Amino acid sequence: MRVYQDIADDKEICLPNFGQEILHHVHGYDVAQVFFQAITHRNQALGETFDAEVEHSVSKKKNDLKKLL
Repeated sequence: MRVYQDIADDKEICLPNFGQEILHHVHGYDVAQVFFQAITHRNQALGETFDAEVEHSVSKKKNDLKKLL
């Protein structure tokens, strides 16, 4: 995806709403682990909710996105 390289190269990118939306980054591996643990421990997981996102949020601003790269 070219946009990630543009961010890394410090190029200007266009974002809707000036990049002010709040995002919670998540890795596919972490989501898979949540599903695996819920399946493995079905009785304890029934009726529960789970969260697999990072503990801090970021916006779409360049400096926040660069921290993720």
